[in-house]
Amino acid sequence: MRDYITSVLLVIMLLFSTLVTAADVKLNDQNSIEVFRLELTKCIIDGVPHNSDKTLKSDLGVSIDQNIKLIEYKVGDEKTRPAIYLDFQILNSGSNLFAISGGIQITVLKSGISPQFETRSFSLNSLHLAPLVGVLTGEDLLGDNSLETLTEFDLSREILVVVSLRLSGREKNSDVTYIFEKEPHERGTMKDRFSYKFYYGSFRNREYDSLGLFLDDLVVVYRDETRLFSLEDFYVEEMGILEDTPHKGMSTLFVNSCGGRAIGKLFLLTYNADEVINSQCLFLDSYSSWEFRDVDKDGIAELVIPHLGTAYSTCNADNPFYERLVVWRENRWVTDSFGEFPEYYAEKYMNLEREIAKYSAVDDRLVVYYVYYMLMSGLSAEEIASILEKLVTENNLVVRDAYYESREWTIDSNFVQEVLEEAKKFSIEDWF
Repeated sequence: MRDYITSVLLVIMLLFSTLVTAADVKLNDQNSIEVFRLELTKCIIDGVPHNSDKTLKSDLGVSIDQNIKLIEYKVGDEKTRPAIYLDFQILNSGSNLFAISGGIQITVLKSGISPQFETRSFSLNSLHLAPLVGVLTGEDLLGDNSLETLTEFDLSREILVVVSLRLSGREKNSDVTYIFEKEPHERGTMKDRFSYKFYYGSFRNREYDSLGLFLDDLVVVYRDETRLFSLEDFYVEEMGILEDTPHKGMSTLFVNSCGGRAIGKLFLLTYNADEVINSQCLFLDSYSSWEFRDVDKDGIAELVIPHLGTAYSTCNADNPFYERLVVWRENRWVTDSFGEFPEYYAEKYMNLEREIAKYSAVDDRLVVYYVYYMLMSGLSAEEIASILEKLVTENNLVVRDAYYESREWTIDSNFVQEVLEEAKKFSIEDWF
């Protein structure tokens, strides 16, 4: 009897010391700001997933009550720091449980298509949770709260907190996993069983203006509740589904964003009724428009992208603004090749030629467009140099720098070759 009482007193003392020393930082409204709450989204009991329900109990009568959130906090006059605030209770309403072990894992998923992630794991003991000795049947089995700083993580991304418990009972053992995710600002559904979660960034949610932490917009796309990809960027502009794109029987889901700098992103997920065929991220200028159009009338749509870009420009004030086509080839979007769409680009350079011939002096930008579209139509560098020299000579053209009007340029074969070399480097998949 004396041994039993001693054991119970030991457990009580351990629990009391846990609660007192759980967190070095005392949080209040003056030194902390709630950025996101984390919601219980799934409970897995002995390998069987269940819908989120905080009252769901295992066979051994254990459930969890929690308040987990992403916060920013300050200690004294120090700068604000982001952290996950873990505050939970593991509740026991049964009489068969005699031990709990396990751990917590914080996971930050990288944006994109791949399932890469960064993790931080620690055992329950590192949260000062006292070990259980003997059989305890009280309602509040144990509780704790703790800060876990996340300074090296990008908090705009998806964050999961996974609590895994091994429950030991008199006659059986049981494994329980609770999964918590950031609570989205928006949930939505699209066609064909697609859905999304939308998390606002600092630009869209002015409540974040007071934070030292800057957050990007984040959208996560699912099909049948299975995560497909996420897009994180300064501002998510639009999302939707286009039918019979790139060709009949296929559909394409798109999410477009603005990077707030030079680069935006376009995620394209192409699928048919039975499977996802391809998911891909394309890089665009933040200010570019884009559209699907069947340029050569063959029943397969091309992606038409006017972009500020990587073709050579002698102009410092403004890079060339020219179009490029992205084609669906071998179930993948790729940049078109020189001479692949000769009629499409020939029409563009002939229109520019008529425009240039109207003037005695032209900006160098127009000449860059002209050379670029001739290259894309399939003409060789030698042919273009000859055509360009003839155009400049016959029209007595003066080609001026668009930024420094007093500076004139010599347009010759070297100019054409530089435009050609720069145009070759362009790829819609890795342009930065």
